[in-house]
Amino acid sequence: MMMTCRAGFRRARPAIATAALLLGAGCDYPTSNSAKTYAPPSSPAPVPQLPMITTTSLPAATAGQPYSVSLTVTGGILPYAYTITSGALPPGLSLGLQTGAITGTPADTGAFTATFRVATGNGLNERALTLTVQ
Repeated sequence: MMMTCRAGFRRARPAIATAALLLGAGCDYPTSNSAKTYAPPSSPAPVPQLPMITTTSLPAATAGQPYSVSLTVTGGILPYAYTITSGALPPGLSLGLQTGAITGTPADTGAFTATFRVATGNGLNERALTLTVQ
């Protein structure tokens, strides 16, 4: 909100000037004959949300067939950095450390559980996901 005081008045204290503006009065105390403009401090910048892996499941893969899927993330400050903190992907698949893409051609069948971590400039998040290879 911008407040322009009537000519000859200047703003001294926010509470008095705001009350004066609401009551239709001038501002706090006289100065020169020119109008003075007051701009209250801007609101603080919003705090970015923490990153969150929003992928809740991985589509099944077929052994010997190319596979590609990307983890989805919301929040955080770019760039994202992806890692696996426990477990493993099936042999033949790898995780793109900057992209979160799981790509390659799986060689073995079975259920493979890995805990994925995304780290950003303002935090990290982990999620365990299972990939079934048929």
